[in-house]
Amino acid sequence: MASITDCVVEGLKYPFADIKKVFGLGVLFTIFELLLMALTIKSIDITRMVTDTLEQNANLTASGINVSMLPSGDIYLGVAMMIIVFVVALFIMGYQYNVIDFSINKKEDLPGFTDILGMFIRGVKYFAVSLVYGIPVVLVMMLYWLSIPHCLLL
Repeated sequence: MASITDCVVEGLKYPFADIKKVFGLGVLFTIFELLLMALTIKSIDITRMVTDTLEQNANLTASGINVSMLPSGDIYLGVAMMIIVFVVALFIMGYQYNVIDFSINKKEDLPGFTDILGMFIRGVKYFAVSLVYGIPVVLVMMLYWLSIPHCLLL
């Protein structure tokens, strides 16, 4: 039986076996996080614009605001950023799939970044399977939420 120290050492040995691949994954995650932060900031800006529009027009409600009342450049930029963040997330999921595949096949090295298209396709598959497996969880959560008495007042 292996000790805790052996498990920790073995767990740290695998990811740092090839520092270039670890660095590549770190760059990918950094790009993802920077894009996600930029998207969050843009979403906050759009929310502020909606709030300002509501404050200026006292007779408007949030449902009465048209998208045309907002600057189109901000909307287009926000949508473009969402698409880019989603594509980068698919690459990350593809790499995670490769790591799982390498572990199942008992390979000692880390997967590389040479097959970019394959990594993207595996990321799409990973996302689709995650989405399908997530549906029952969402349904159970919705049923639970609807079973709470205060939700029935809506």
